This record gives sequence, structure tokens and C-alpha cells, in this order.
Amino acid sequence: MLYVIGTGHHYQFGTGVRFGEGHCTEADQTAFAEMLRNLTTKLAIQVLAEELNGQALEEVGKTTSVLQLVAAERAVPHLFCEPDRRERGPLGIRGENEIRISSFPNRLDEEAVQTLVAESWRRRELEWLRRLDAVRSKNVLFVCGARHISTFVQLALDKGFGCTVVHAAWEV
Repeated sequence: MLYVIGTGHHYQFGTGVRFGEGHCTEADQTAFAEMLRNLTTKLAIQVLAEELNGQALEEVGKTTSVLQLVAAERAVPHLFCEPDRRERGPLGIRGENEIRISSFPNRLDEEAVQTLVAESWRRRELEWLRRLDAVRSKNVLFVCGARHISTFVQLALDKGFGCTVVHAAWEV
């Protein structure tokens, strides 16, 4: 079973990190970790997985994510599902800013940009599922950005994953 939590990425990075509009305090990290611990026990979680990678951690000055810390405490495997920059190109994954810049000087209208962003998100989400497929037979708690909940969960269901949303937009 795939249990999904949507949240802000700053919680995944932990104390002191600003990401987008969010900032994670020590109290926020404590609350996030406690919620993960409780769910790991309650749902008999066998793998903690997330939309994150080591490269992103390095870029914000961290060596481990909050999920990695909880996984180590609970002695369960941890899995990064987000491809890093080197992996994204061959997978056809581009960020919104990259899409906007690539359209210069022949600027795309907003509808075209959003269509390309949605296609890129689908490729990312398919890659997450490809990586999660290796642990499909286990109870997995997967954390991703809240903006992905509706599209990712539907894609997971379409691909035959048993899937339940635990929190659509967890926050302190």
C-alpha cells in the first residue's frame, strides 16, 4: 500500500531551510518528524520514500532529510524518488523556469507553458512510480509537494498501486 503525504518541501529539508514561501523551524521539524514516527507505527510502514534527492539536500546545506532521520530511527529503508539534474534531461523533465526561458524570444502563451509544465510533472511523477515499483509489495509512506497530490495519486491508481492520501497538505 502506498500512503501519501503532501506538504511543503521545507519540512523535508528540516530546521533552518527556506524553500519557496516556507521556512522550517526547529519546532516544525520536531512536529513533522513526530507525525512521521506516529504514522510509521500506526500504518506498519516498511519504507519511507520522498520527492527529494541528495543533490537538492546539498544545495540547501543539508546532508540528510527529515525522512532519512526518521527512517534511521525506525530501522526502515529510505528511498529518494526525485531524479537529480543529470537524470532529468534524458527523462524529458524540465522545470517551469526552464520551459519559460526556452520559449524566448518566441514567448509561449500561458496556456502553452502550463501544458508543457503539466507534461513535465507527469514525467516526474511517472519516474517516482517507477522507483516506487521496486517496493510496491510493501507499506510505503511517500512524501511529496502538496501541489502533486491530485495528479500523483490518480497516476498511482491508474498504474495499479493501492494508494491512500494520509494528508493532502500537511503543515504545522
